[in-house]
Amino acid sequence: MSAIVHDLAAIRDRIAELQKEPLPRALKGGGGNGTSDGMEARVAKIEAFLETIRSEVAALRTDGRDVRDRLIRLEERVAHLPSKGFIFTTAIAIVGGLTAIIVLQEKVRHWFGL
Repeated sequence: MSAIVHDLAAIRDRIAELQKEPLPRALKGGGGNGTSDGMEARVAKIEAFLETIRSEVAALRTDGRDVRDRLIRLEERVAHLPSKGFIFTTAIAIVGGLTAIIVLQEKVRHWFGL
């Protein structure tokens, strides 16, 4: 219990010390030599960047129909691409056919009279 009382007393002392310290300076309005030097340039840069984003979003909204049409066409084209199963089956069939021709080449020569 005494440890808690000691901690509370330490906290109370620290609060008293902080209350004695002067408050931090407020930001000056302009004219330089304040804590906000260079802030105007940074804010202007951010505002310019936001304006660029706004114009690009506006262009997407006006040109949005074109974007949607392209996405629909792309989805349609992707839907008609061959699947992995089709590609695998085709590859196995080709390899199997070539293997059969190689293994049975003497019979194939005889059949074709070569």
